[in-house]
Amino acid sequence: MDELELIRQLTPEIPEDSDYWLVRTEGGTLFDPFVKNGCISIGYPKITLRMIKAASDTSTPEEALRSQVEKYYPEIERPGLVVSQLLRFTYLIRQGDYVIIPSASAESIAIGRVLEDEFVHKRLYLEDKLIPNFNKLKSVKWMRVASRQEINPNLYRLLNSHQAISFANEYAMWVDGLLYDFFRKGPDYHLLIDVQEMKGVKARTLFQGCLSLLDVSDKFCREARIKENSDEIETKISLNSPGVIELIGQVATLMFVVGAIIVGLNGGAFRLTIRRLGIDVELKTKGLIKSISEFLDSARDRELKSVVREKLESLKMRNPNEIVSIIRQINEEDDHE
Repeated sequence: MDELELIRQLTPEIPEDSDYWLVRTEGGTLFDPFVKNGCISIGYPKITLRMIKAASDTSTPEEALRSQVEKYYPEIERPGLVVSQLLRFTYLIRQGDYVIIPSASAESIAIGRVLEDEFVHKRLYLEDKLIPNFNKLKSVKWMRVASRQEINPNLYRLLNSHQAISFANEYAMWVDGLLYDFFRKGPDYHLLIDVQEMKGVKARTLFQGCLSLLDVSDKFCREARIKENSDEIETKISLNSPGVIELIGQVATLMFVVGAIIVGLNGGAFRLTIRRLGIDVELKTKGLIKSISEFLDSARDRELKSVVREKLESLKMRNPNEIVSIIRQINEEDDHE
């Protein structure tokens, strides 16, 4: 397979048409049951899927379902809100959507992807303990648990929502960035550069470091006859401490090259080892990865590369995990040929 095509195939993809939802966890008490059972759930166990579907078949589904809620839960002061949450859970949270759930005090969040459209009636347990009042479950593949320190402050407003289920599409970019640091969404590729040292860093140092990194990447692409350049890249910067620089563009190869150069200048991952039969075996480097490695090792433009390396070190730019993973998979595939 062509290596550039392989890079595209190995790049994680987030579908453009997926919706995002925050599902509350009763002050965090449902966080572990949801994560360990691979699901999300909503209460009001006396309201069944059959009732919801029957109400939906009427000309006034909200009113029909409201009458059921009022019948079985007369103590509820705002039955219309319950109806809204039940309909959202049943019909709007769909297979392929992303859900976010918070732990107690939002000390961490879990992000997952919904695996089915229709909920099932099933009891919810934590180990052997029954969690009462929650018998409507939708399966979720949990992808990441992130600590509060990793969460972008822009997400806090969402986490402070008190509704049982909240539509969260406006927060998608910060959720995406917690899942992957290199991914494709629609026609665009996104590379998130994690800057660990922002305190006291001068703006000139930050921007010069980014410009130098793009200059080195452009130079490699010219020498490798890759017809892409950094003029086609947009950027978003979150100057929190630590901060994230997000590069966005449709230049898939160049975006990968930028990430790979960070990895190379940070000192590794081009020559990887795996264990076979208890023995460390060094993977062979070929193709684009080998070209980047040789470019960084060459004497040409050593001063420019030295400047970039110094900037990476001063800003403590971390290796993009997805780039390292792709390099490893390409090396392993080459090694098996």
